[in-house]
Amino acid sequence: MCIFRCAYILFLGVVIQRVTMRILHTGDWHLGRIFYAHHLTDDQAYVLEEQFFKLLKAAKIDVVVIAGDVFDRAVPPVEAVALWDMVITKLAKDYKIPALVIGGNHDSAERLDMGRDLYSDSGVHVWSRMDRSLQPLYLEDGYGKIAFCPMPFAEPRTLLTHLLETISAEEQLEEWQDLAVAFGSTYAAWADYLRRQVPEGMRTVGIAHAMVAGSLTSESERPLVIGGSANVGTDVFAPFNYTALGHIHRPQRMGAEHKWETVTIPHDWAIFGPFDRNNDLQEVAVTQDLEKQASVKTGRTGGLPYVGVGWYRTAFDASADKQVTLVFDGAMSEARVYVNGKEACFWPFGYNSFHCDVTGLLNADGKNNVLAVRLENRPQSSRWYPGAGLYRNVRLVTTERVHVPVWGTQLTTPHVSAEYASVRLRTTIRNAGDADVRISTDIIAPDGKIVARKDNSRKINHGQPFEQNFLINAPSLWSPETPYLYKAVSKIYVDGKQTDEYTTRFGIRSIEIIADKGFFLNGKHRKFQGVCNHHDLGPLGAAVNVAALRRQLTLLKDMGCDAVRTSHNMPTPELVELCDEMGFMMMLEPFDEWDIAKCENGYHRYFNEWAEKDMVNMLHHYRNNPCVVMWSIGNEVPTQCSPEGYKVASFLQDICHREDPTRPVTCGMDQVTCVLANGFAAMIDVPGLNYRAHRYVESYETLPQNIVLGSETASTVSSRGVYKFPVQKGASVMYDDHQCSGYDVECCSWSNLPDEDFALADDYDWTIGQFVWTGFDYLGEPSPYSTDSWPSHSSVFGIIDLAGLPKDRFYLYRSLWNKQANTLHVLPHWTWPGREGENTPVFVYTSYPSAELFVNGKSYGKQRKLTADESRALEGQDSLALQRRYRLMWMDVPYEPGEVKVVAYDASGNPAEEKVIRTAGKPHHLELVADRTHLSADGKDLAYITVRVVDKDGNLCPADSRMVNFSVKGAGKYRAAANGDATSLDLFHLPKMPAFSGQLTAIVQSGEQAGEIVFEARAKGLKSGKLVLYTSEK
Repeated sequence: MCIFRCAYILFLGVVIQRVTMRILHTGDWHLGRIFYAHHLTDDQAYVLEEQFFKLLKAAKIDVVVIAGDVFDRAVPPVEAVALWDMVITKLAKDYKIPALVIGGNHDSAERLDMGRDLYSDSGVHVWSRMDRSLQPLYLEDGYGKIAFCPMPFAEPRTLLTHLLETISAEEQLEEWQDLAVAFGSTYAAWADYLRRQVPEGMRTVGIAHAMVAGSLTSESERPLVIGGSANVGTDVFAPFNYTALGHIHRPQRMGAEHKWETVTIPHDWAIFGPFDRNNDLQEVAVTQDLEKQASVKTGRTGGLPYVGVGWYRTAFDASADKQVTLVFDGAMSEARVYVNGKEACFWPFGYNSFHCDVTGLLNADGKNNVLAVRLENRPQSSRWYPGAGLYRNVRLVTTERVHVPVWGTQLTTPHVSAEYASVRLRTTIRNAGDADVRISTDIIAPDGKIVARKDNSRKINHGQPFEQNFLINAPSLWSPETPYLYKAVSKIYVDGKQTDEYTTRFGIRSIEIIADKGFFLNGKHRKFQGVCNHHDLGPLGAAVNVAALRRQLTLLKDMGCDAVRTSHNMPTPELVELCDEMGFMMMLEPFDEWDIAKCENGYHRYFNEWAEKDMVNMLHHYRNNPCVVMWSIGNEVPTQCSPEGYKVASFLQDICHREDPTRPVTCGMDQVTCVLANGFAAMIDVPGLNYRAHRYVESYETLPQNIVLGSETASTVSSRGVYKFPVQKGASVMYDDHQCSGYDVECCSWSNLPDEDFALADDYDWTIGQFVWTGFDYLGEPSPYSTDSWPSHSSVFGIIDLAGLPKDRFYLYRSLWNKQANTLHVLPHWTWPGREGENTPVFVYTSYPSAELFVNGKSYGKQRKLTADESRALEGQDSLALQRRYRLMWMDVPYEPGEVKVVAYDASGNPAEEKVIRTAGKPHHLELVADRTHLSADGKDLAYITVRVVDKDGNLCPADSRMVNFSVKGAGKYRAAANGDATSLDLFHLPKMPAFSGQLTAIVQSGEQAGEIVFEARAKGLKSGKLVLYTSEK
């Protein structure tokens, strides 16, 4: 898909001269394009008249070549068709100039073919389909004939089919039978076939709608952001003297070897920006948000240039006599993997892990193998920022011929108790044939001691896994509070020789869901205190980093969170490993879309062919991880309301049960009326409701499972450090500054405030907990500022903002969820010049039952949290009645500069803790606080440095937004910064960032040598801040 960034149609007006024939090469007119909800037909007509036709005369053009995409869509508007008819009529009648036209990826063959024969009689030649483009067209000038070889856009599979079925067997080449279904190989065969028909020595012009690998869209863009659907090698068009290319709206460069950029994987090419309103601008009705009419969605995918094609290339050595597998943790997206020029595998879904056996593609000596990966992100393929490129790790796995394949073990714990646990290990062995196989397995406890051992020999029967069973006495059980991990280390022997060693990490725990009672872990009742998270890491983009993930989980752990839902896609394996280690339960979710589209180019295009493959990969990858306690098969899929939707759900749930019978399955459902009536919800193991808190009781009473999971809750919106007056509850409230109130009283029209979910969890055993939308703000989906509301381009749903700084709402959840520490948090800040005497409510989020508020020493009385009955008694009288169960609120407090003090009281009424906030004075200096001062010298570790603008006494200046510049010296480098402002267009990777609400976050990355890192922050008018970090080798 072309990236078209301009408001007007651009013509590629390259004039080439071949003796006396003057050819105008143009293309990509995109007649009928809609831009900012307006048809451009009038503008396009003006350009045609004022540029195109005038150029024909001025340059004395003999032939016009239009290299695809005459129209912008398959069914163009009437005005566009009329404009095209005008063009070809004038060319044929008034100018009498031949026009050679091929189809592009936007065009419809049916539209272009209308009147095709009539056109050709008038000198207008149209090739819209590959099967009609198998012969050159010859035109003559004073020096002889020129062969024009048409190559309209065609998908590789279609192209290969026509090569093999349309062309006679006598004309086919033998190598065509072994062609890979790829653009490069099929286009090369097509070009060669056309060229072979041209007499030796005759001049040739190829006409194609494709993109040449390595070419750039412009000098200023990053090399990997190169857009395009058909990406072919530079050698494909070598047979032609000139190739008139369409598809990229500029000349394409052949052989641009020097344009490759050296990058480190994981890598997200789009996070470097720039932000632009027109990046993936979508006109759509978001049905999940209850929208009925389409509207322009700005920033829906973050406003970053993720759309396009990127190539990655590297060289590697491998043992020529081994089994060699490439494992991709994720590649965004439509990955085509080539080894030494041959396609090794294709995997379309950008979030899934996959692997390719490349043994047969290696060079004979195993040296200097070239790995190339082509990735393509299409426009309107996502509802949030997906990232772009090889954003997760790639691994090379080398084994003997007889080996355990990738994800080749399945470990279960059929019996778990405090006294003993049984462990069943099933190991898949490849290429053993009928040989005797011996497996020796040690079970290693968390303290490193061997607690069980089995040594067994047998034949592999019909490819069945090799099973071993163990008994572990007094096991250390895995839970969020005690994340104990064991290892099963298996050595595989064939004919007395060891051929492989495979380690399976696991935990011992039991999970059970009981109707009317809820969820039990290790026999103990508990409710999920979970969050939903997208996969991007804020200013780092989608490129995975363990230190960044660990920091996110550390913040969530402090909040009291114990569970993570990977919404709405497969996670990176590093996240799952960290959840194992740090103690987070996980709901793994593969899909946001099934067979019915949410996005024009979404997963529905692949669902029927790929859903089971994607599910199996996910299940095999993570079924041994103890943190994974539940599978989700989808999120708010339109299929839930289709008559056959339950069959699709059953198909996916059955795959889960087949591959892993030990875990329940859920699905995030938002269309409650549909799913209660059509049987969809009744057949899911665990019915999950997205929002719709007011329908929990009805769902519980209707469904046979007699439990309800809050699979997605709240979607409260707030901006860190921003407060709106008057303080009142509101839905989809919007302000001129595109921010939301930090009082946590605003949500979207389809969502709710946190207190409703707290009450459901407290009042009903059968609610098994919740996953809040979201733990962290993320790029894209800037609701409620999503409809034509640029520059908003990131979410405000998060409990923690995009910079990783907690919002006030963090402390509301912490006050209920973290039972190991006390919480006392006061909002808002107390620096309000110009609000003197005006009502400025004070909220307190605390784990204590009551507190007293003082302003400049004056008491505003005690407040205590209401009981459920007391809260219900106030309904209809107080709009914040429910909130009074969980928050302490003084609604009538006139602002006066000075000091706010809150004294919290314990259950016995004794003073337990105080919190003071003061009015800030003049900004004085920058205060720096690092989350860590000692880093690993591995070139990957990160320190997050909070930069605060403070007065001389250290009080935060909450309205300061000045630019802060950074420098890093020594054994590390500057990596990125963010300020949490959803409207900020400042680029993350540049060493400067404005403060937002007086704060921002800078990220420093360690080098590979031990030493000191000196970080300094400077801002005009302030005393600079400096701190030293230390790196050491492990």
